[in-house]
Amino acid sequence: MPDLDDLKHKVGEVAESVAEHAVNIARTAGEKLSIAARIAKLSAEVISERDKIRRAHLKIGKLYIEHFSDTPHDVMLADVERVLQSRQRIEALNEEIERVKKEGASQSDYEVYDPDTVMEDDDD
Repeated sequence: MPDLDDLKHKVGEVAESVAEHAVNIARTAGEKLSIAARIAKLSAEVISERDKIRRAHLKIGKLYIEHFSDTPHDVMLADVERVLQSRQRIEALNEEIERVKKEGASQSDYEVYDPDTVMEDDDD
């Protein structure tokens, strides 16, 4: 039968080994968290830079349409035409909206929906 001192010694060795493993696990986890945090920060910076590029592209396109829509470069011709057609369509749709609003205002049988106002729910 092992004596009590041997048993204490072995338990101490096991406890020490477990403690070492716990420290190693914690260190590894900390390193991985640090790496993940750094990657997340860098990824956020990439997204931010891409957004800056997107906004610059939008501004460039808007400026191009404003200054060169009368004489677009061949490469841009189709896209400029699409923008101009969409602007004309928006103008026509807004005119139709105004016409329908005016027609609706002359009708007393129904309420005209105005998307610019907030409607409250009736409590029944």
